[in-house]
Amino acid sequence: MQGQVDKTIWRRIGLIAILLPICFFFPLALFLVGLLAWSIYEDMKPPKYPDLPAARTWRDAKPEDDDWLTLFCEGCESPAEEQFLRAMVKEFDLKPDNGVLKSPKLTLAMQVEVANYRYDFLANGRQVIEVDGAGYHSSTEQVERDRIRDEYSVQGGYKVLRIPAIVVFKTPDEAIRRVKAALAETPTFTQPQRMKPAIQKKTIAQHFDAFVDGLDKLNQHVEIAVQTKRATEGFLSAISSEQLFLKAMVAEAELDRRVEEMSPQPRKHYDALKRDLFLNEEPRPLIYEWKKIAMPSLVEDRDIQWKIDAEYATAMNERNQRLAELKERCVKDPRLTRLLCRKLVDAGFPADEAIKIVPPSAFFEALLAPK
Repeated sequence: MQGQVDKTIWRRIGLIAILLPICFFFPLALFLVGLLAWSIYEDMKPPKYPDLPAARTWRDAKPEDDDWLTLFCEGCESPAEEQFLRAMVKEFDLKPDNGVLKSPKLTLAMQVEVANYRYDFLANGRQVIEVDGAGYHSSTEQVERDRIRDEYSVQGGYKVLRIPAIVVFKTPDEAIRRVKAALAETPTFTQPQRMKPAIQKKTIAQHFDAFVDGLDKLNQHVEIAVQTKRATEGFLSAISSEQLFLKAMVAEAELDRRVEEMSPQPRKHYDALKRDLFLNEEPRPLIYEWKKIAMPSLVEDRDIQWKIDAEYATAMNERNQRLAELKERCVKDPRLTRLLCRKLVDAGFPADEAIKIVPPSAFFEALLAPK
């Protein structure tokens, strides 16, 4: 069937080549050329894949499910978070309820997104609980980032409790004790209330001072925007170019798959045409220049740092989602995976990033394959 389709395509291409000179004398022949080109385009479109049901997650778990605790643990981002979650479930007899864990004494949500931040756990609606790994949270830069994040959370009406991972692993009872002590001020579910300054009557002089302060803040806002753009343009450019290059390589891999499906004679014509059109093709490492996606350096100004962190978190979340979608597609399509691995290797895509998209075994097989 594929061979028959390919033959008709080449016949229509040949007919178009014959009709084009005729169009100079009979313009109406252009209408027939357009119909033939459109029919070729319709035949060359890739087939649509049926949508598969989404995999179950902890957000779908119900109390009657045998694996509900496993689903919640799979949603944790580290072994320490999983250990803490299991201890909390046992201590408070928590059960799933529409994506959160509940008991008469506690409502526990996990991976809660607030503005540009995501909290490990949120107890009773207002008590943030962060499980800190020593390797990630002990550096000077990360300590400063945590301080900025906690200050923002407190201003938003949240309370913050940080528990080191070593406490969770070695003395889980101590971790539970700290949680109970923190919950003494929020024993029931409470919505956070953002702090508001007390309203005071102002004199004319105070209003004038406020006007001057407003101008200063406007200048500060502009300066923050300029410095934030300057600090983030590097990694935003790297993410943007990576997205463009990956999209191009996926399109090339899909084209290669269609070429593999061609019958021998059309394949021979295609290869000859490709050689004629790409005689001076640049090596792929020169076409695809991968920029390193790195976290911007810390700045002294807290407001600017917060904006930079927010920009970085948003861009990385969007990138991770794109890579996860592409990885899921590769898992479902081994042929696309094989061809895409070859493209990634030829383009010099970093191995540690490639295994986020394709199975490591398939990538390293392509990496070690003879050129």
